[in-house]
Amino acid sequence: MKIIKLSWIVFLLLVLAACSEKEEIKKYFDSGELKYTGNKIEGKRQGEWLFYNKSGELTYKLFYSNDSLNFRQTYINGNLAIEEELSDSIKHGVLKMYYEDGSLKALTNYEYGKEQGLSEDYYPNGKTRISYINKGDDAIDFKQYYQNGKLFVEADDFGNSISTFYDSLGNKTYDILYEDNLIVDTVKVY
Repeated sequence: MKIIKLSWIVFLLLVLAACSEKEEIKKYFDSGELKYTGNKIEGKRQGEWLFYNKSGELTYKLFYSNDSLNFRQTYINGNLAIEEELSDSIKHGVLKMYYEDGSLKALTNYEYGKEQGLSEDYYPNGKTRISYINKGDDAIDFKQYYQNGKLFVEADDFGNSISTFYDSLGNKTYDILYEDNLIVDTVKVY
């Protein structure tokens, strides 16, 4: 009797394992070079998928969970250019862009496809070029810098408040009032 029960359990485990088989997918260009490769489990894309150009260089790394795209890395000339977090194939999380040398070029946060939270752009030397917080359709706490790191302009609500401008030495030069992204008036000249 024990042997029959044990045989039955082994049979069920084999059936379950067969139902969740992992299928390796490979697609080739007409010329024979590998175009992409990845895995499907129960017919759905799962895990890392790699995409190549006709020269054999990696162009994308896509990461799937249950057929839903969750992370994407884009390569140019073999170097990481963009990496982004997604939720059900929609930008959700951090988007990072890189210069060819691998240094960070830009960082933007997304919530369900819309920019939300901190966004920063960087000069090739690594210094901050622009920094602001996305809040709805507004860019608050906006700051833009010269390449030497000195502040160029700052505004509480860029395009809808007073923006203070500076020269490259860090001295205030003037304040301008904006409404709906249009100049309304020069408020003060220093």
